[in-house]
Amino acid sequence: MTQPLALSGLEVAQGNLNGNYLTGNEWSTVLWTSDLGPCVAICGYNGDTAFLIHSDSTRASGIGATDLASGLQALIPGIGVDSGYALTLIGGSTAGTAAYLREHLAEAEIVDGGWADSAYITGDGRVAPTKRKLAEALGAESITIV
Repeated sequence: MTQPLALSGLEVAQGNLNGNYLTGNEWSTVLWTSDLGPCVAICGYNGDTAFLIHSDSTRASGIGATDLASGLQALIPGIGVDSGYALTLIGGSTAGTAAYLREHLAEAEIVDGGWADSAYITGDGRVAPTKRKLAEALGAESITIV
Protein backbone atom coordinates (compact mmCIF):
# COMPACT_ATOMS: atom_id res chain seq x y z
CA MET A 1 0.00 0.00 0.00
CA THR A 2 1.26 3.48 -0.87
CA GLN A 3 1.57 6.30 1.61
CA PRO A 4 -0.22 9.67 1.63
CA LEU A 5 1.79 12.62 0.27
CA ALA A 6 1.88 16.24 1.47
CA LEU A 7 2.67 18.65 -1.36
CA SER A 8 3.55 22.33 -1.23
CA GLY A 9 0.89 24.22 -3.11
CA LEU A 10 0.05 27.60 -4.52
CA GLU A 11 -3.58 28.43 -5.27
CA VAL A 12 -4.14 30.34 -8.51
CA ALA A 13 -7.00 32.85 -8.39
CA GLN A 14 -9.40 33.48 -11.27
CA GLY A 15 -8.29 36.06 -13.84
CA ASN A 16 -5.93 36.12 -16.81
CA LEU A 17 -3.33 38.18 -14.92
CA ASN A 18 -3.39 35.97 -11.79
CA GLY A 19 -1.49 33.00 -13.21
CA ASN A 20 1.55 31.53 -11.51
CA TYR A 21 4.48 29.37 -12.55
CA LEU A 22 7.04 26.93 -11.14
CA THR A 23 10.54 26.18 -12.40
CA GLY A 24 12.93 23.37 -11.60
CA ASN A 25 10.89 20.22 -12.28
CA GLU A 26 9.81 19.71 -8.65
CA TRP A 27 7.05 17.07 -8.54
CA SER A 28 6.38 17.92 -4.87
CA THR A 29 5.15 21.46 -5.59
CA VAL A 30 1.77 22.01 -7.22
CA LEU A 31 -0.25 24.89 -8.66
CA TRP A 32 -3.99 24.43 -8.32
CA THR A 33 -7.31 26.18 -8.82
CA SER A 34 -10.95 25.37 -8.13
CA ASP A 35 -14.47 26.55 -8.90
CA LEU A 36 -13.84 26.41 -12.64
CA GLY A 37 -17.51 26.10 -13.64
CA PRO A 38 -17.61 27.76 -17.06
CA CYS A 39 -13.97 28.94 -16.68
CA VAL A 40 -10.95 27.10 -18.06
CA ALA A 41 -7.64 26.27 -16.38
CA ILE A 42 -4.72 26.46 -18.78
CA CYS A 43 -1.98 24.18 -17.45
CA GLY A 44 1.30 24.50 -19.34
CA TYR A 45 4.67 22.79 -19.27
CA ASN A 46 7.77 22.99 -21.49
CA GLY A 47 10.20 20.63 -19.77
CA ASP A 48 11.43 23.26 -17.31
CA THR A 49 8.55 25.57 -16.41
CA ALA A 50 5.01 24.66 -15.34
CA PHE A 51 2.25 27.27 -15.15
CA LEU A 52 -1.46 27.60 -14.50
CA ILE A 53 -3.97 30.34 -15.38
CA HIS A 54 -7.63 30.22 -14.30
CA SER A 55 -9.23 32.08 -17.22
CA ASP A 56 -12.77 33.40 -17.08
CA SER A 57 -12.67 34.78 -20.63
CA THR A 58 -10.45 34.75 -23.71
CA ARG A 59 -11.44 38.37 -24.39
CA ALA A 60 -10.49 41.56 -22.58
CA SER A 61 -13.32 41.14 -20.09
CA GLY A 62 -13.90 39.39 -16.79
CA ILE A 63 -11.61 39.72 -13.78
CA GLY A 64 -8.70 41.97 -14.71
CA ALA A 65 -10.16 42.77 -18.16
CA THR A 66 -7.14 41.29 -19.95
CA ASP A 67 -7.38 38.92 -22.89
CA LEU A 68 -5.99 35.43 -22.37
CA ALA A 69 -3.12 35.74 -24.89
CA SER A 70 -1.87 38.90 -23.15
CA GLY A 71 -2.18 37.22 -19.74
CA LEU A 72 -0.16 34.23 -20.96
CA GLN A 73 2.51 36.48 -22.49
CA ALA A 74 2.74 38.53 -19.28
CA LEU A 75 3.25 35.35 -17.24
CA ILE A 76 5.55 33.53 -19.70
CA PRO A 77 7.39 36.02 -21.95
CA GLY A 78 7.97 34.55 -25.40
CA ILE A 79 5.26 31.89 -25.13
CA GLY A 80 4.00 30.96 -28.57
CA VAL A 81 7.28 31.73 -30.31
CA ASP A 82 8.94 28.29 -30.56
CA SER A 83 8.42 27.86 -26.81
CA GLY A 84 7.58 24.14 -26.92
CA TYR A 85 4.78 24.31 -24.36
CA ALA A 86 2.21 21.55 -23.97
CA LEU A 87 -1.05 23.14 -22.79
CA THR A 88 -3.77 21.09 -21.10
CA LEU A 89 -7.19 22.75 -20.82
CA ILE A 90 -9.49 21.71 -18.01
CA GLY A 91 -12.87 23.15 -17.07
CA GLY A 92 -15.82 24.64 -18.89
CA SER A 93 -15.43 25.94 -22.43
CA THR A 94 -12.30 23.98 -23.35
CA ALA A 95 -13.21 23.68 -27.06
CA GLY A 96 -13.62 27.44 -27.52
CA THR A 97 -10.46 28.16 -25.54
CA ALA A 98 -8.51 25.58 -27.57
CA ALA A 99 -9.58 27.25 -30.84
CA TYR A 100 -8.54 30.65 -29.44
CA LEU A 101 -5.14 29.35 -28.29
CA ARG A 102 -4.44 27.61 -31.62
CA GLU A 103 -4.97 31.00 -33.26
CA HIS A 104 -2.70 32.90 -30.82
CA LEU A 105 -0.11 30.25 -29.85
CA ALA A 106 0.33 28.18 -32.98
CA GLU A 107 3.57 26.58 -31.68
CA ALA A 108 1.92 25.10 -28.58
CA GLU A 109 0.60 21.54 -28.31
CA ILE A 110 -2.97 21.75 -26.96
CA VAL A 111 -4.70 18.90 -25.12
CA ASP A 112 -8.36 19.00 -24.08
CA GLY A 113 -8.42 17.70 -20.49
CA GLY A 114 -12.23 17.82 -20.37
CA TRP A 115 -14.67 19.21 -17.86
CA ALA A 116 -13.72 19.41 -14.19
CA ASP A 117 -14.27 21.83 -11.34
CA SER A 118 -10.57 21.96 -10.39
CA ALA A 119 -7.13 21.59 -11.95
CA TYR A 120 -3.65 20.73 -10.66
CA ILE A 121 -0.19 20.83 -12.23
CA THR A 122 3.04 19.76 -10.55
CA GLY A 123 6.39 21.42 -11.13
CA ASP A 124 7.38 18.49 -13.34
CA GLY A 125 4.30 18.92 -15.56
CA ARG A 126 1.85 16.30 -14.30
CA VAL A 127 -1.69 17.57 -14.84
CA ALA A 128 -4.82 16.27 -13.11
CA PRO A 129 -8.44 17.40 -12.71
CA THR A 130 -8.75 16.19 -9.08
CA LYS A 131 -6.54 15.51 -6.06
CA ARG A 132 -7.44 11.83 -6.36
CA LYS A 133 -6.21 11.71 -9.97
CA LEU A 134 -3.06 13.61 -9.00
CA ALA A 135 -2.40 11.10 -6.20
CA GLU A 136 -2.76 8.26 -8.74
CA ALA A 137 -0.30 10.01 -11.09
CA LEU A 138 2.19 10.34 -8.23
CA GLY A 139 1.68 6.76 -7.04
CA ALA A 140 0.28 7.88 -3.68
CA GLU A 141 -2.68 6.73 -1.60
CA SER A 142 -3.82 10.35 -1.25
CA ILE A 143 -2.44 13.86 -1.23
CA THR A 144 -2.84 16.95 0.88
CA ILE A 145 -1.75 20.37 -0.29
CA VAL A 146 -0.18 22.66 2.30
